[in-house]
Amino acid sequence: MFAQLNKILTPVLLALCVESTIASAAEKVISIVSETDLSTINVVAGDSFAVHLKVDDASMIAGAAFTVTYDTTNLALSNITSTFFGTFDTQLIDTPEEDGSGGYITVDSVKYYSPQVISPNSTGSMLAAVRFHNGSGLDESLFTLTFQATGSTGVYPISVIKSVITNTTAGYTANPEDITNRIPFFVGIEGDTYPSHTVNTINSCTVTVSTQFVDIDRDLIDDNWEITYRPSGVASDATDVLEHFTATGDYDRDGYSDFQEYQNRYKTDPENNTYNPKINNAAHGTGYIAKRIFPSGINLLLLN
Repeated sequence: MFAQLNKILTPVLLALCVESTIASAAEKVISIVSETDLSTINVVAGDSFAVHLKVDDASMIAGAAFTVTYDTTNLALSNITSTFFGTFDTQLIDTPEEDGSGGYITVDSVKYYSPQVISPNSTGSMLAAVRFHNGSGLDESLFTLTFQATGSTGVYPISVIKSVITNTTAGYTANPEDITNRIPFFVGIEGDTYPSHTVNTINSCTVTVSTQFVDIDRDLIDDNWEITYRPSGVASDATDVLEHFTATGDYDRDGYSDFQEYQNRYKTDPENNTYNPKINNAAHGTGYIAKRIFPSGINLLLLN
């Protein structure tokens, strides 16, 4: 059993790749999504968050090798787990070494308890993994990657590209532009051959990192948001800058409370406009209330 796995495992651990020996097989689609299957993720600075790297059809996949790309200055990849590839023990793979944590192999003095390896670089991290048998399943999560927003606020994409290997000892050339150095995303097992799978569609995700939540006036609305959307003519450091939007108020009288406009800040109204506490939004979106009592005490029916 170990001899068969070693045909794939050795190149993975030594060169971060799984070589294919025959022509391409089925086409696959890769998607990177949040834990709730969204392609957009919103976090505040300092927070940790997880993304799932999924494939539309996991059949005939026994090995994966690619580079996860992200802004390494502002996002830190802290952990990678995979039930699809699993540990040597969960795959019932005999290993030459074992301790209280399970079976492992040692490569360059590093213990590997699972057939997965990662190598960080300036634009992301190279990742590779194998399993003893071909996988199966639709919309299958191959890896869960945990990041931390460690840098500045902003919008940062997370995607994958083919890994490029320039390890001449492993049989590659030293030229990073050599297309033969580009490793297939996925390979399977078919007898004594390992067909590769083409990947023509990659659905990336974007991470929006916002400033840390601050709520001095305790209205459940981020003070940074209140200052950003402050009424015209109000300075950002004005003493009353936080008094214009409140949890129960409706500054623009459009049927969405100031708090709801804040809650909807990553959504769009029924006319596909972003929510703005100073501008009327279309009725009947999330949190819309047709009738509201304003500070004047007059009960108004809002017409939009």
